[in-house]
Amino acid sequence: MAEGPQNQVVSRIVCWQCGAASGVVQTCEDLFHDPQLKHRQHFRFLEHKAIGRAAHQAPAYILSKTPNHIWKAGPCLGEDNEFVYKEILGYSDEEVTQFLLDGIITTEHDIPDVLKPKKPE
Repeated sequence: MAEGPQNQVVSRIVCWQCGAASGVVQTCEDLFHDPQLKHRQHFRFLEHKAIGRAAHQAPAYILSKTPNHIWKAGPCLGEDNEFVYKEILGYSDEEVTQFLLDGIITTEHDIPDVLKPKKPE
């Protein structure tokens, strides 16, 4: 079928008559300008360490007593390791250091800055 709003309506009626679910296919730009998604604050812009400021999808639900709050973009590999090791798992600085020396933890984020090789200037 040809493109255009009138043909989208015809396509939807044909699909409806056949018992098939249908909807309009939207581009990313269409979604950013969609009035319903804007009203629901569906896209949140957050700063990410590697990619910078980027749009993130908020949860599809809005609850009155426990509103969603997105405050941080997804972490880079290992970015939250120290928090997990110490705050959640309860390991001490000494234990985490020993894990590093024993090769148990190995991501770049686990290596203290003083042990990282210096980059040439």
